[in-house]
Order: sequence, then structure tokens, then C-alpha cells
Amino acid sequence: SMLKNRSPHNPGMDPTGAQQLMIVYLCPRPVVLVSVETPGHRNIFPMDLIGPLQRSGCFSLALHSTSVSASVMREVRRVALSGVPAHLKAIVYGLAEHHKRPLDDWNELSFPVRPSREFGIPAVAAALRIQELTIVHSQEIGSHTLFLGRIASDEKLAEGVQLHHTAGFHQACRRRQGVPFAEI
Repeated sequence: SMLKNRSPHNPGMDPTGAQQLMIVYLCPRPVVLVSVETPGHRNIFPMDLIGPLQRSGCFSLALHSTSVSASVMREVRRVALSGVPAHLKAIVYGLAEHHKRPLDDWNELSFPVRPSREFGIPAVAAALRIQELTIVHSQEIGSHTLFLGRIASDEKLAEGVQLHHTAGFHQACRRRQGVPFAEI
């Protein structure tokens, strides 16, 4: 269908890439809040294209290159990831606006933050886990910037159900089969 309906004005993603992306989106992905801070920039935003790369020992993050924090992350090379409880879903999704605009002040958040252990980056105080990454490599690939980092610290703070995300089409298919994922 994608090959037949290509527009010369908006070619979009090639069919093979779209198919690969659909496969990735079938897996429920953990959602974290990424915090970054420099003297001229502070931000916290949700990400779900993340995960450990077992053989290399690296941790990957894929952020849309148009995000206001992409260039800052490339420069500062440090981030804190807050693994948030599922019950904070509405708050986490509300922070998506920070992909387009940075945070003016940490006090404008509707939840408390605390400094991360090694870097002192503000992270979610109610997080289940806070991981700090030192970014060792970044590269633009298509519409996203791929960041590879090494874990500088990993604090497991509480037990609970971590927020995960799956594509709507996947949940709809699971509903039809009578096995939907729990929604909070």
C-alpha cells in the first residue's frame, strides 16, 4: 500500500523501514522521564525508544532530532532517566510538550524532584529507579538522534509497576483477541 500511494511531495518512510518500526512498536516499551540540565537549559521529557544493548554494555536512547534538548544532550553528554510508576501516566504524557520547549524552572513541575546521585541532575523524587548515563556517542539516523551511553549510576528506589507504552494498533489487536494489556 505504501509503495502504491507514495506522494512526490511527501515520500515518507520507505515500506521496509515502516515495517521494521511496526515490529518494534509491538513490544511494550518502558517509558522514562529524561532529565538534562546545563546553566542555560533544563528539561524533562518522556522517552520510550530506550534500552540496554547487552553485548556492548551500552544503553541506547533514540530522540527525535527536532527535540529542543537533542543538541544539549550531545553537548553536555549526561542525562538522568527516571523510571516512573504507571500511575503517573497522565503527568508523564503531559510532559511531552517539553520535546518542543524546554522547562523554565524545575518548580513548575507538578511533582517533586531530587538530585541524581552522581551528576546532581533533577530527577523524579517518586521514581522507581533513577539511572544516570554518560553519553559516549551520538549520531543522527533519519529523523532521530541515536545516543549511546554508559550507566554511571543506577539507584533502585522503590517497588512498583513501571509505566510502559505500546502502540494503539497493538492494544486494539490484543483486545480483539481477549488479552489486552492492563491500562492505568
